[in-house]
Amino acid sequence: MANLYYAKKEFRLAVDCYNKYVDSNFFDDEEWHRFLTHLEQSFIKVELGCRDLGPSLKKYHKEVYSIRMEDPLLRYLKEARNTYTHDIRDVVGGEPIPGAETFPHQAEIGFADGSFKSIISEAVPLYIRLRSVRDIKGNIYDPPSEHLGKKLQDIGDICEVGMLGLKFYDTYINDIENRFIKK
Repeated sequence: MANLYYAKKEFRLAVDCYNKYVDSNFFDDEEWHRFLTHLEQSFIKVELGCRDLGPSLKKYHKEVYSIRMEDPLLRYLKEARNTYTHDIRDVVGGEPIPGAETFPHQAEIGFADGSFKSIISEAVPLYIRLRSVRDIKGNIYDPPSEHLGKKLQDIGDICEVGMLGLKFYDTYINDIENRFIKK
């Protein structure tokens, strides 16, 4: 019996992580990394949960897999997740906002003897941008400039790339359910 429960659960977790990231007032790359992981797991768990649906689903899943490998945005999301999981490189980084004023930032530094020292430094507001990622074979995947043949509004924008990824996977999971399970 086909089961999309776990795929949908992973997808909901990806949505939650995306929303937490977008709604936060500060940059938290861990939320973005969790988003990437749950999004990839939603795809994997569709395949695992629907193994017994036979050759027609297998054919459809293969077609979607091909799209994931050929589409720059979907491939980037997959490779960014792999980089995060299997490498030490960051998949996102900050770029200073042109003309933005610096602001004071206070931090505490801890020392081995248990003491702390408070310091104040100047912080620069940043745009958080996607970085190029590299797979295990050394292939480089730049932040996508298009998705399913349409140009992105802002190359490297985490929010746009995340939202388009969510839309694709949501459609994929719903298609599986409507075409193969609810027949």
